[in-house]
Amino acid sequence: MLRRVKMDYPEPPLDDVKRLTVMILLERNSDVGFTELYKMMGISKGALDSHLRVLEREELVYRERRFIGNSLRVIVRVTGNGLNKLQRSKIAWRRLLEE
Repeated sequence: MLRRVKMDYPEPPLDDVKRLTVMILLERNSDVGFTELYKMMGISKGALDSHLRVLEREELVYRERRFIGNSLRVIVRVTGNGLNKLQRSKIAWRRLLEE
């Protein structure tokens, strides 16, 4: 007979490895520009934009547009809510991987 085990799975939207990676990179690198972030991720700008829109809808990240010299730079930052959810997700992922 199989025994049911209660598992704490990572909550959406951080149940997706790419979005989790975005959040970890933003946690470790404040003031990251969109261009730097998509290069770090190794994904297309469109894919990153799609992931960021999901995270923005959940109020986990926000984008700030800033002029540096004559060029407009888009900075991506984690919100306080995003940091809290990231910490919970790290714990859930760790537990899941230890199983």
